[in-house]
Amino acid sequence: MKKDLLSPGTEFGIYASLDGGAHWLKLGGGVPTISFRDIEVQEREGDLVGASFGRGFFILDDYSPLRQISEESVQKDAVVFPVKKALQYIPMRPLDSSEKGCLGDGFYTAPNRLSERVFTYYLKDSLKSAAEAPA
Repeated sequence: MKKDLLSPGTEFGIYASLDGGAHWLKLGGGVPTISFRDIEVQEREGDLVGASFGRGFFILDDYSPLRQISEESVQKDAVVFPVKKALQYIPMRPLDSSEKGCLGDGFYTAPNRLSERVFTYYLKDSLKSAAEAPA
């Protein structure tokens, strides 16, 4: 476990520090700038879960790259982090139909993440569009 990794929820979003609080990075990924009241690490999957005030909850799937990144790695042009083991599953089909079938609003469903492997990487410089790239 990386002892200097901090992830507090604040009035303005979720932040992370890789160096015990000396420098801070706002975690994005579509999370709005809102107040977070509770942060929890889901140990089995390695997810960071944040509950906001009145808006729901947000999940950062597999935050292990935050535990693995170092000062040396951010000096490189690019880094690919280890890939989590992908599991095979057979989706459940209630009453042999898609999604809720005839169960209506009393049966909650949500889409699962895709069954492909996910690659997490770091790029020192941001990607440039075709218009921004030198000719």
